[in-house]
Amino acid sequence: MKNQHFAIFSNTFEEYEAFINAGVFYWPNEISKLTPYQKSLNHIELKEKVGDRIAIVVGANMKNIKDEYLKEKIKNTPMITHIAEVAEVYERPVLGFRYTHGRNPSPSFMLPFEFLLELKSLQSYLGKSFNTNALREIDTAIEFGKCISELLNNNEIRFTRCYFKDKGIYIQAENDNDIFELAPGFPVYKKADKSISNTLTYRELPDRDSLEKIIDACKTKGLDGETLILSLRTWRGSRFMKLNILEEKFQDIEGKLQEGISTRLVSSHEDSDELLIKIKKHLQIQATEFTYEDEVELMGFSQNTIFHGPPGTGKTYNTVNYAVSIIENKTIDTIRNEEYPKVFERYNTYKKDGQIGFITFHQSYGYEEFIEGIKPILDEKKNTEIMYKIESGVFKEFCENAQQLKLTTNSEELEGEKNVWKISLGGSGMNWLKRECFTNNQIRIGWDELGIDFLEEGEYPSDTLFNFYEEMSIGDIVFSLGDQKHIDAIGIITGDPEWLKVDRFQRSRQVKWIATEINENIFDINGKKNLVQQTIYKLSRLSINDVNNLILKYSQNEQIDVKVNNNNYVFIIDEINRGNISKIFGELITLIEPTKRIGAEEESRVILPYSKKEFGVPKNVYLLGTMNTADRSIALIDTALRRRFNFVEMMPDVEVLEGIYVGSINIKEMVETINRRIELLYDREHTIGHAYFLILKDTPTIEKLSGIFLNAIIPLLQEYFYEDYSKIQLVLGDNAKANEYKFILDEKIKMNAFFKGKPDIDLPEQKYGIQTTAFSKENSYKEIYE
Repeated sequence: MKNQHFAIFSNTFEEYEAFINAGVFYWPNEISKLTPYQKSLNHIELKEKVGDRIAIVVGANMKNIKDEYLKEKIKNTPMITHIAEVAEVYERPVLGFRYTHGRNPSPSFMLPFEFLLELKSLQSYLGKSFNTNALREIDTAIEFGKCISELLNNNEIRFTRCYFKDKGIYIQAENDNDIFELAPGFPVYKKADKSISNTLTYRELPDRDSLEKIIDACKTKGLDGETLILSLRTWRGSRFMKLNILEEKFQDIEGKLQEGISTRLVSSHEDSDELLIKIKKHLQIQATEFTYEDEVELMGFSQNTIFHGPPGTGKTYNTVNYAVSIIENKTIDTIRNEEYPKVFERYNTYKKDGQIGFITFHQSYGYEEFIEGIKPILDEKKNTEIMYKIESGVFKEFCENAQQLKLTTNSEELEGEKNVWKISLGGSGMNWLKRECFTNNQIRIGWDELGIDFLEEGEYPSDTLFNFYEEMSIGDIVFSLGDQKHIDAIGIITGDPEWLKVDRFQRSRQVKWIATEINENIFDINGKKNLVQQTIYKLSRLSINDVNNLILKYSQNEQIDVKVNNNNYVFIIDEINRGNISKIFGELITLIEPTKRIGAEEESRVILPYSKKEFGVPKNVYLLGTMNTADRSIALIDTALRRRFNFVEMMPDVEVLEGIYVGSINIKEMVETINRRIELLYDREHTIGHAYFLILKDTPTIEKLSGIFLNAIIPLLQEYFYEDYSKIQLVLGDNAKANEYKFILDEKIKMNAFFKGKPDIDLPEQKYGIQTTAFSKENSYKEIYE
């Protein structure tokens, strides 16, 4: 994997001084933001890894630094002070202690628990040596950290979203609408009461149960956990890293640090960020971009993969491991070495968050469910009327979600799926209302005469009010009407509805304008339809790609950061061979090719037949399919599908059955013998998977084994051999067993026992039946292989 170069911008002298003097640096991981140049590449990876080089750049706050040596060196800012290397990446949120050293830093200030021993080894801190009370406080904090570390190592701490607001720290409660404060007694509030929203900077702290466990663990060590817990802090993000300082630089840079930016990738051909251009020049480095192609090559992941094999070989099971490894950019071996329940828990979280999709193909599944179709809906206002609506299918929705831009304002990420709205601010052209909205970062509508509490009278009197209050969401995009074909502003909704004390147009929402007073023609991308005067309506004809391009084109507002979504997404299709591939994929069978993906050299898009929207498959979407070879051979799979997917064979792995015994029955040897016989009598694609027998690890009883054979193995063999019981006997060794141990018992047919005389017909010489008593005898199984 290629090493990258990053710049981190430190402006907190209390942590900077301690870290530098200790020769290490701790920092959030994976919080870098794209420059305009990097956005244009559409595939840059922003994940610091072990071995990456980091330039530490300081800002204006360093004028307050107390260490004499550093104070002498840092005369001007911004300045590159040191070069470091990533030594370790922690796959969890950082936890730290608010150690003040007799000062009053910001409420969010902390030093990581991992650093406290190094802090104690310093001669002084913030210009003062450590007195007895300070050392006692650090020792207590170290013991506090050990209690937390033990719980972390035992996986007893669960992290959840937290919010820093107005000097308070609030943590998500079990109810989505509730939070509790990190304060004595953990008082509970409604989010709305504290003006808490998901637009706040993303941080995580232990949940309520985990905090209680930490308090209890402290008590066993004689610590006052209830007091110490109030000094628990974290940084933004969900991972952090440790850097080793390699060398001093202390090189001045002309320019200023951008507010809210704390990490940047230093790209080799950067031409859009003056500060990064100067950093690259001073360091004389040749940084390199890190692309999806590099990642795929390193991890061995194809963007289209089908796991195929006989039943019970763990194909669906393995999609969990592969999906998590793709999303987390880890090797499959790293994930396999983890406990499966923990991996599966993360898998379900990614699935809930929309990063993993899962469907099962079947014979009646079609294009309308997968891509888009026309669906009947009942008019909510007129229950007797049926209307028809063009609706996106599961795969199209998934791809559009994977292309959603990440919009951040004032370091607060705006999450969730984003709708696009057209709004008329006082009509077309420039007017007094529009000018006020542009100046004050607002959108405003009328209906003032209804007052603030109009809903008490009944339903919404208009679609405009319903859309404004119920349908619009924080993070949605608004286009301001310029005229029939043009928009004159693009903004992001950042606030809930408000009632303003002004003369007119009192209903308001806060927005951050990406661009104002523009003249952008959207007639073509709006399906060649004119914009109309209706105050608010959704622009459903615009494709996600068109909206992204417009935002990227105008995203020069320093208060808004626009980042291309480079997270990996995994779409799993179980039983892919059971669907009619041509019917389901349609024209998209070409678009899933890696070279045809959005951003690839041969990027391709199609116009969809129903919506007439342009559509393509993004590069960050991975397709995983599963296929039962006993159901249909690979040779019979649609040729177009076979050519576009990599096939990973998953055959029975009897090694995982090593050491499993039911009484004296050697399960591994038994399954191995059965499969050798099946390969000889039929083929290897119809062998028996190991997964059927894994449950015997926990419950190695003859009753459980009997159930597996009666309910799974015998029905499979009946299907494989079309009820040719003589072959099933050969597979199970019944041809050489005593009758009492035979699973399939054979008896000679005596003609005179059934028919009178001598009928002139061909009859089998033997009849077969399943002998259920044999399934409860150990020898029945042992004589399969002995």
